[in-house]
Amino acid sequence: MDASQSAREPERPELTDKAGRYAPLQAILSRHERHPAGGSTIREVVFGANDGLISSLALVSGMAGATPNRSTILIAGLAGVVAGTVSMALGAFVSTKSVREFQESEEQRERYEIEHVPELEREELAEIYRQKGFAGAELERVLDRLTENPERWLRVMMAEELGLAGEVLNPYVAALVMGVAFALGGIVPVISYFWSEGTVALVTSVGLTAVGLFGVGCWRGALANSSWLRKGLEMVGLGGLSFFLSYGIGWLLGVSI
Repeated sequence: MDASQSAREPERPELTDKAGRYAPLQAILSRHERHPAGGSTIREVVFGANDGLISSLALVSGMAGATPNRSTILIAGLAGVVAGTVSMALGAFVSTKSVREFQESEEQRERYEIEHVPELEREELAEIYRQKGFAGAELERVLDRLTENPERWLRVMMAEELGLAGEVLNPYVAALVMGVAFALGGIVPVISYFWSEGTVALVTSVGLTAVGLFGVGCWRGALANSSWLRKGLEMVGLGGLSFFLSYGIGWLLGVSI
């Protein structure tokens, strides 16, 4: 490459090292292809922990605003954790099972159509790839390659026609992960009432919950490759809103009673 060509084609910073030289392709790909592990259960972990922290904080702060009785707050908090854990686990089980059953039903239908009306299925596939810009001999080569293996054909139709790609999480795993995540998050606002009471217990509860919410938010940010600080503060802000609303309602009800 001569000097004039180099001037016309500036180096792209993301592909170069600090010395201005092009980085090895393997290093670029290794950075590009880093994906977080445990992607299939991320939703259950984040949703369960977040809901456990906020709902339990709302319950405890509402009770603390209504009554200073430590035993009452502790019992209500623990009851809320147990009830929430069961509810979230059952909800995760039912919803995941429903999605899985729907996907299996659609897979059976597509498999039947591929076996019994392959001409219609091939035309459906052709229309999908025409919209992607394929035509003529190129389109026919793509169709021949995709339809030569029935299982490959089925996977393509599931993904391209129905938007159902990938395996759905096992309902029992979803229920277990969601329940455990909720329980671990839900117990955080309650534990301070095991050894303290009054303002000390409430402030400790709020502080521990804020730390938990900040941690969940930072994890969300890291998984999404976005600002972990912003996500963490966002979660803390939502928890603070929940606290003030619940405590205020509890205080008003306690005064009126």
